[in-house]
Amino acid sequence: MSLLAVVVALLWCVPPLLSAQGTGCRDKPDVPQAIAQLADATLAIRLCGIEALGQLATDSEQDHGLILEALTAYVRERAPRQGDFSPNAAQKPPPDIQAILTVIGRRATPGPNRRDARLDLRNTHLAGVVIPEADLSGADLSGATLRRADLSGASLSLATLHRATLILATLRRADLSGADLRRADLNLAKLREASLRRADLSQANLSGADLSQADLSGATLSEANLIWADLSQATLREATLRGANLSQATLSGADLRRANLIWATLSQADLSGANLRRADLSGADLSGATLSGATLSGATLSEATLSEATLSEATLSGADLSRADLSQADLRRADLRGGRPAPGQPERGRPERDRPAPGQPERGQPERDRPAPGRPERGRPAPGRPERGRPAPGRPAPGKESPSRVGSGRPKLGPRAPAGGSPVSQRSPGLTRVITSDKVVLCEVSGVILLGFFATLHPPPKTPGKRGLQAGELAVV
Repeated sequence: MSLLAVVVALLWCVPPLLSAQGTGCRDKPDVPQAIAQLADATLAIRLCGIEALGQLATDSEQDHGLILEALTAYVRERAPRQGDFSPNAAQKPPPDIQAILTVIGRRATPGPNRRDARLDLRNTHLAGVVIPEADLSGADLSGATLRRADLSGASLSLATLHRATLILATLRRADLSGADLRRADLNLAKLREASLRRADLSQANLSGADLSQADLSGATLSEANLIWADLSQATLREATLRGANLSQATLSGADLRRANLIWATLSQADLSGANLRRADLSGADLSGATLSGATLSGATLSEATLSEATLSEATLSGADLSRADLSQADLRRADLRGGRPAPGQPERGRPERDRPAPGQPERGQPERDRPAPGRPERGRPAPGRPERGRPAPGRPAPGKESPSRVGSGRPKLGPRAPAGGSPVSQRSPGLTRVITSDKVVLCEVSGVILLGFFATLHPPPKTPGKRGLQAGELAVV
């Protein structure tokens, strides 16, 4: 810029002597005159127009929306987004862009026109802007570059920052409640004591970010990258971190009550003293994590990996640890009272495939043969009473052999083996069930039951994971 141009610009911004209409910085031009100054080639004149528009926007609700549209259009035209790694990308904004953002951030006019004036700053290059305490609530900054921007204490509630670049940005104590930060890049951003209540940070990059003492209550961080992030003393109550990567993150003293951490990765994370009461950590990876003194009462840890984790003095009362991997975990002085299997899971020591459905008979027992609750089995006398027409226990009918119904034939049994010998088993008379293959063999025997014969004649099928009936064994209803 030549010396003459500088002198002319300075004269324009002092009490005008050269302008008949008096449109210098100290005059108060109307809205059309101020907007016309934005098109001037001289930077100083453009700055005067920006300052005049800012004052007019504050004084006039009627023109508030029109002025903001003019200013944001100017930013979109003069500062389009450049490549994130472009060598020509400016690290600081030009003076006119900085001045416009300062004017926008000062807006304080209430009323319907204020709410209707949505700030459209999409795909703009705003790296290095300094607008602390700015009011950018509801602004559309999707795709904008705000690398190293200073937005300390700024209001960005309900703002749209989808795919925005906020690397190394300063957002301490900023209000980002309800903001849309999906896939935003917040690598190494400073968000200490920031409010992110109900914000959407799905798939956002927060690696190495400082979120200490931040409020993320009800926020969505599904599949977010939080490696090395500092979340100490942060509030994540009822937050959704499903599938998030929190490897080596610091969450000491964090409030994670009722948080959703299903399939989250927390390997080698520091959760000492954290409150995880009733949090859902199903399938989460907590290998090598530190949970000393953490509260996990009522938490769900089914299928979670806690190998080599430190749980000393942790509270796990009422926690669901079914199928969890606790190999080489440190559980010294941990409270494990009231642990329970997950709802709908089989009882301990009993495979799920062997457990009948509610209201169904045991496997191999026809429903018609299942006795009613409190009643003896059909064809079997009440306890302590011999069967009608049968001798008392231990007194078989002399000279008679007990027939057996095996398949379609009725083979004769050989002489009785002596009592106590294998495979002969002494038992009171009654209806005995031996499960062989898909058939049920009912054997009416007085005094002595030759079980070994039936088991040998009809060997049970071999079911994977289940020991079959052996010779000499009995299945009794």
